[in-house]
Amino acid sequence: MRILRRLLTFVRPYWKTLAVVSLLLLLRANLRLLPPLYERQIVDQVIGGRDLSRLWVMVAALIGIHAVAGLVDVGDMYIRHALGARFIFDLRVRIYAYLQQLSLSFFERTSTGELMSRVTNDVNALEQFVTHGVALTAVDSLRLVGASAVLVALDWQLALVVLIPLPFMAFGLRRFNRRARPIYRQVQDRLGDINARLQDDLTGIRVIQAFGQEHAELERFRSASEQYLRERVRAIRTWSTFFPALYFVAAIGGGAGVGSGSADGGGGTVVVGDVGGLFVLHHLVLRPAAPVDGGG
Repeated sequence: MRILRRLLTFVRPYWKTLAVVSLLLLLRANLRLLPPLYERQIVDQVIGGRDLSRLWVMVAALIGIHAVAGLVDVGDMYIRHALGARFIFDLRVRIYAYLQQLSLSFFERTSTGELMSRVTNDVNALEQFVTHGVALTAVDSLRLVGASAVLVALDWQLALVVLIPLPFMAFGLRRFNRRARPIYRQVQDRLGDINARLQDDLTGIRVIQAFGQEHAELERFRSASEQYLRERVRAIRTWSTFFPALYFVAAIGGGAGVGSGSADGGGGTVVVGDVGGLFVLHHLVLRPAAPVDGGG
């Protein structure tokens, strides 16, 4: 949280753009909830009620919703990525200005390659966090709350069945974050070691060649690369085993909801459109669990 608060101080000058992005994110989350409701109306009132006179009007409205949602996505993606690029530009310049104020002793005990890695790789990782991490977290949170509310409004009994896996998924995600955070930190550190080694070797290549140290430096670089590879594979293994298990837990709720709704529908207590709408909304509820990047 301390690091997040420090980042927010850097983002504060862009509050107007952030307000626009927040509005677009809110629209984006709400628009994604409308298609399942329209599809439910088409199934129940048009197809089920055999009132085909309204079919094309409702289909046109559904297409219009998707078109508006697409335009909102375009605006959101452009403004958000432009904001991220501007934020990283300002941050990189501020870091360079700060480095110029440090004492010579700092540069004597810190390799040039390590500093290069901090200014390039670490700052680029922050850009991913600003443009994707914050925005996706906001959209997914809104989608989760909105879709859950609509599920309950459609049929609270079926909603309870569908949402049974949610507490277990939340607990699993919390455990995963605690376990994965140090692993991904090691991945970034090892990548920094590679860049530091490469920068220092290229800077001193004349000395390396003059003393015939090419093979020794190659082995050092190979060792740094192998350490990065091990941490990278460790991160991939953690990610690739967790999320399929999470999806399986989510599928249990979806399957139970569809089965229960179909059984009730056969008895006449639940209409077909409700089951279809619940199935689509179930996907929207569980979509926030999708990973953004498994590579770290």
